[in-house]
Amino acid sequence: MGSTSIDNLILHNQTIYASEKNGNLYAISIETRRIKWRSSINFIRYSNPVIYNNVLYANCIDGNLYALDVETGQEKWRFKTIKDMAVTPPTLRNGVLYIGSENGNIYAVDVNTRQKKWKFEIGQLRWLFSLPVIVNNVVYIGVKNSIIYAIDAEEGTEIWQSQIEDTYYLSPLCPLVVDDEFIYIGIGIGSLCAINIKSQEKSWQKLGRAIQRINSISLADGIIYCERSGAINAIEAESGKELWEFAAPEPDWWILKPNLWLPQIFNNLSKRFAGSSTIQFSSPVIADKVIYTFCDNGYLYALH
Repeated sequence: MGSTSIDNLILHNQTIYASEKNGNLYAISIETRRIKWRSSINFIRYSNPVIYNNVLYANCIDGNLYALDVETGQEKWRFKTIKDMAVTPPTLRNGVLYIGSENGNIYAVDVNTRQKKWKFEIGQLRWLFSLPVIVNNVVYIGVKNSIIYAIDAEEGTEIWQSQIEDTYYLSPLCPLVVDDEFIYIGIGIGSLCAINIKSQEKSWQKLGRAIQRINSISLADGIIYCERSGAINAIEAESGKELWEFAAPEPDWWILKPNLWLPQIFNNLSKRFAGSSTIQFSSPVIADKVIYTFCDNGYLYALH
């Protein structure tokens, strides 16, 4: 893949599945470090695929949810939401895929029957932006104008909705992270907050800097790992306290490569005046207390 830019990745059976900004999806063997297959279906940027029973499910900008064989990358079947309208990243629970479409609908699709189980209508003006998350048989999803919906996962009926912010939108396509008590979500310009599920009130909020934007959130062992405009941040989930930050080291050889001059100049200006880097990471994946993330500089990082 060279120095291609990777947005998201997942791990499954010693294989990394990584989505590229141009819409390609790669399967890379961890053991051999070689590409097993590549799919040129135009997948959604910033979207993680999901895997169930050796089938990989991923969304596409043409409005289809695709089912691919994990070993070969060949298409097995597809589910259509609406013509030429993108769908949000899929979430899988108990053999059911939950996806949202830009037409304002949320769909529950049974992967065994390949049929729609239910459809929940939010509305045309409230385009979906977050990854659906299912906890305790409740689907949580956030939409553009900072409204979070809680929906019954079996029936597709609304439990509650709450507008958590009246100033900023949600971070586009940034997933919610939910545990038994709180919803963690990115809003505005790099702001991360914790919402109490019972009261729908903010427990804490950590403000970002300048034009930063939270692109992804992961939770493991009480620590939130988020990608925020060129850095991986570790934040204590209970208090919102920042524990550490990792930014990719700048290459000392960029001056020797003319094709890197302009991107590096923009990156330096962005860090100086906006406080954030233009070189971004993929969503972090945690396995065996190691954090894996791709970077725009072409490297795969393993952080301890």
